[in-house]
Amino acid sequence: MERTHLLVRTRRRIHLRFARLQVGPGIRLALAGSLGLVAGRILGLHAFYWSGISAIVVSTGSASGSLKAGLNRTAGTLVGLGVGVATVLLVGHTLLAASLAIFVAILGCQLLGLRKAFKVAALTTLFPVTLVAERAGLSATVATSLSRAANVLAGSMVALALDAWDGPERVAACLQGWFARA
Repeated sequence: MERTHLLVRTRRRIHLRFARLQVGPGIRLALAGSLGLVAGRILGLHAFYWSGISAIVVSTGSASGSLKAGLNRTAGTLVGLGVGVATVLLVGHTLLAASLAIFVAILGCQLLGLRKAFKVAALTTLFPVTLVAERAGLSATVATSLSRAANVLAGSMVALALDAWDGPERVAACLQGWFARA
């Protein structure tokens, strides 16, 4: 009798956990990442995985939220790449250049009113500054920087399009109903 009661309680707990699962964010982010990868690949972008990463980072579940996040990410990326390439021209590919680029990118974002983009800008400065280990030369630095910007823009556009369409939420509602009945 006690064993049966324990099994019933355990089954109820498991059922409640499945009924509370929110599958919408998982579906939306999986689609955003996958479609971002596809977009980067179709566009022939170098390191196209950044399109998928950007789509996941930017996706908020609402078109207005994704638009704001995408604009912040794109603006931060452009500031960071610009500062990074300029720093390489002035100082070269050094640790000092990396530190200086991060500092200047953060100041630049503050001056431009891009408070929410400064971390992305700081991070992005490291791509052109540290590129010397991968390929030498200014043309390679600029080409890789432009490819990075294109990947971020592609991923942001995918997230915006996906969040403007409510398909993932419909699928999530169906799965939520299925979990509730199971």
